[in-house]
Amino acid sequence: MHGIKVRTVLEITNTRKIYSLPGLRLSMVVLLFFCCFQTFSQQKSQFNLSLYGGMQLMSERDKGYSPLLYRGSRPYLGGSFRVQKPQKEMEWMVTFGEGLAENQYGHAWEITTFSILASHFYRRSKDQRLQWGWANLNSFNQRLNSRFANFNNRSEYFTAFGPAVKIRSPFTWGDKHFIWENMAHMQVLGFTLASDYVLSEPRGLREDSGMKGFLNMLDPFFLGRDWALGGVSQLNYQLTSGNKLGIQYRYDYQQLATIHPVQRSRGAMLLVLTVLL
Repeated sequence: MHGIKVRTVLEITNTRKIYSLPGLRLSMVVLLFFCCFQTFSQQKSQFNLSLYGGMQLMSERDKGYSPLLYRGSRPYLGGSFRVQKPQKEMEWMVTFGEGLAENQYGHAWEITTFSILASHFYRRSKDQRLQWGWANLNSFNQRLNSRFANFNNRSEYFTAFGPAVKIRSPFTWGDKHFIWENMAHMQVLGFTLASDYVLSEPRGLREDSGMKGFLNMLDPFFLGRDWALGGVSQLNYQLTSGNKLGIQYRYDYQQLATIHPVQRSRGAMLLVLTVLL
């Protein structure tokens, strides 16, 4: 009886060791991914992965620093993953940019931006040109002024939901196939997390680290008080392999009624490579 217990303990221990191996965990994750991918494929879904890069022009105003307008340009990178179903289309766009903006006197900020835009569109058929849906924008922006010894770092994050519309216009030029897509969104309701009046961190962060302190750090985001809207216009040339080469123009406008109001306008021109998975 004692031998059976020892053998059972050893078997359990060995089993735990096997399942704790990193290679086995990775294999299980890959297997789960392919199972999910196969499930979507059986639903006649199409998957596209896009990578894009280019330059962005930006105009920024943060009254926590100055009422002056700061202008500049910077490299802009991003990627997106799109799932197309017969009556639904979902896309997640991730973008990143970092660069300098100067005012009329040559004083500069270093501006870093990271955003995720998730959109869902609904349609009766895959060939429907006009599609309505909704979008969720998550945006983080940080401004660093190296000329300041104190209070040189200001930032804000906001997430909001709102309506979105897309127009898809395929056309041919000789034997070449093109697709022109235009998408626009406007955020309506959400919340903002921004720097305090005289501190870089959000208000209430030092007062209470619990749930009450977290809720005190949040400000409501709603249309009319705050503005966040944007659009994407992209022209794709469709290759025989199903992949696409394209050029994209992306515009964003944001005006946030934080403790120190923030206003920005940005436009980017990007080259796009889309791969059919």
